[in-house]
Amino acid sequence: FKMVMDKYKTEKKFVYVSDNPKKDFIAPNKLDWITIRFKNPVGIYKDYPNDAMYEIINRAQIIEILKKESLC
Repeated sequence: FKMVMDKYKTEKKFVYVSDNPKKDFIAPNKLDWITIRFKNPVGIYKDYPNDAMYEIINRAQIIEILKKESLC
């Protein structure tokens, strides 16, 4: 994550999308990234609590979050 931030130093916000709340959001949350959990209703992580800023159930919701965060 820090390598990405170093490479794109002029960016003010970063976004991370993943599905595993057990481990995937630890670093980006600490680095103040916008974190989005894709909650697959039939996925193996469906019963884990959400650790991301946002939780979605379909990809179209990503656009709404990016608009809310003024990223598109």
